[in-house]
Amino acid sequence: MPIPERHELGFHFAALQVVLARMAQHGESASIEQLHRAMRLPNSALQPRISGLISKGLIYRPSRGYVAYTAPMFGAYMRRRAG
Repeated sequence: MPIPERHELGFHFAALQVVLARMAQHGESASIEQLHRAMRLPNSALQPRISGLISKGLIYRPSRGYVAYTAPMFGAYMRRRAG
């Protein structure tokens, strides 16, 4: 399966990276409320981004109102990458 181009990913690739980075600020998982506060986005803008990351297999919903990385220690990797 070829790797899709950035413009084929649905949302702009950078917008999805911002969600992953904001999640990392809270550890290996975050509540939707924490993401709302950190990103200052309305639910109508945040939920499609979360759904896109779920469909790509990068995050999942362990329980209502929460999202977590599918890969162990991915939050720590994102924090190291941020500097």
